[in-house]
Amino acid sequence: MVKKYYINVVEGSLIHREYLEKFKKRVLKNFGGRWGRLFKFEATLGQIKEIQEIMTKHYEDSSVPWYLDGYEMNNLNKVICAFGRDDGEGGNLFLFDREDATAYQNIKDYGVSKGIPLKQMDFLKVKY
Repeated sequence: MVKKYYINVVEGSLIHREYLEKFKKRVLKNFGGRWGRLFKFEATLGQIKEIQEIMTKHYEDSSVPWYLDGYEMNNLNKVICAFGRDDGEGGNLFLFDREDATAYQNIKDYGVSKGIPLKQMDFLKVKY
């Protein structure tokens, strides 16, 4: 059986926003402007990797990659964080247990090393 994940993706992070048309999605927030909306939807690992391929760099600083986050549909404790392919390492993808503080710290350190503000790396606090 193919695992599925609930993921959060900012519409404006994608080169091809129309890719999202294939998903039944829920709007979590509307940022407006070029950022667009924050969507939550179901995706397989393969689809997440496709999304990583079409993620662009941030508008404010072209050296900072976007990322998506979420969790395994059948297990809230299994978290996923995937950076866009332009993260300098081809799109790093992390799967870890919510209680694994070391893994979470490593991901935050990775994101900060790529220019993402630490305060944005608080995806474990997101209410799913």
